[in-house]
Amino acid sequence: MRKALPVLTTIVALCFTGCASQDDGSTSPPDPPSMGSDDPPPPPPPPPPPVGAGLTGRWSGSFTTDNALASAGDFTFDFTEDATSHAVTGPFTGTVTAGATGTAFMGTFTGSRADMTLTGTVAITEPAGVTGTFGFDAATITGSNGGDMIAGNFDIDVMYSGIAVQGTGGYTIARMQ
Repeated sequence: MRKALPVLTTIVALCFTGCASQDDGSTSPPDPPSMGSDDPPPPPPPPPPPVGAGLTGRWSGSFTTDNALASAGDFTFDFTEDATSHAVTGPFTGTVTAGATGTAFMGTFTGSRADMTLTGTVAITEPAGVTGTFGFDAATITGSNGGDMIAGNFDIDVMYSGIAVQGTGGYTIARMQ
């Protein structure tokens, strides 16, 4: 028994010494491993989900352009926003009220929402004999409940009965209740 006591004392002393040297008394978690230079950066966070149905619904308003054939008019969009991808699509109508008054355009809007910005293109399908697009630049979405007003600029690039019609303009549309 006398020989076992010094051995037991040595084992206990080594155990306390080893435990004490590895414990710094800190309660913080260990540092994460550093990323190597070959590791790709983390992906950006997804855009916030739309409030309610996002931009889904009818939007209507007015436009002005620098083209005398369509210097002013009205737009209506029936948007549908996909809650996952934030793609925005839907039918479009536009009626000229100054210039070639009464000319009505129809087409399909295809675009996307990123945060509080909308971009897209309308492929014109009517009237007969008209082809081309209206390109909608990044437009600001403002207001409550995920937005109730959109204002921005657009470009006209169509052929109307063989005549090139081009121009730039601005528009403001509001969510219809």
